[in-house]
Parts: sequence; structure tokens; C-alpha cells
Amino acid sequence: MKKINSTIKKISIILLVILLCALSSLLIVWPLWKFSTSAPKVYTITVLAISFALIIFLIIRRIKNKKSTKESGKADKKDLNKAE
Repeated sequence: MKKINSTIKKISIILLVILLCALSSLLIVWPLWKFSTSAPKVYTITVLAISFALIIFLIIRRIKNKKSTKESGKADKKDLNKAE
């Protein structure tokens, strides 16, 4: 009897997870689909603008990371020279 209850509990948890995934997917996808079919030009402009902003953000972040890496490398060399 315990094995059956355990099995039923595991199956119900799996089904619940599948249901939650499906519902969360629906909550994300349905508004996007509705927006893209009701106003395709506006949707295209919006998606392109968001993509462009993301690309610019990633480029700026990479440039900042390279600058900070170079500056920390210079600081490390100064510290090594002082230790000698």
C-alpha cells in the first residue's frame, strides 16, 4: 500500500510540474503571439529595438570589463614590483 501511495504521489508531482510549465509558457507566449498577429509592424520594430539595445549593452559591458581587467593587471604588476 505504501508503494502505491508513493507512486501516485510521484506521478501527481510530475503531472503538476508539467501543468505549471505549460501554464507559465502560455502566460509568456500567448501575449507575444497576440501582439505579433494584431500589429506585426509594431511588433517587428519593438523586437528589433530590444535586440539592438541588448547588443549595445553587451558591447559596452565587454568594453568596460576589458578596461577594468587591464587596470587591475597594471595594479598587480605594481604590487609585484613593490614586493621585490
